[in-house]
Amino acid sequence: MQKLGIEEINKNKLLDINRLSPFGLDNQEPNFIDMGVKFVNFTKFGVNNRHFKGYIRKITDLYL
Repeated sequence: MQKLGIEEINKNKLLDINRLSPFGLDNQEPNFIDMGVKFVNFTKFGVNNRHFKGYIRKITDLYL
């Protein structure tokens, strides 16, 4: 697992990660971690509550 701050995530970063695909047994999907984040107005929905919506708060910044 690699540290990646939420403030570093943008469209170009997501495109770069997608270039690593296809993901599978020999090429696992990357996982990232950030510290000091909280989920705000977090709700689950869909079949077996497998989807969620809400906001992520890091210190005073709010991310969609």
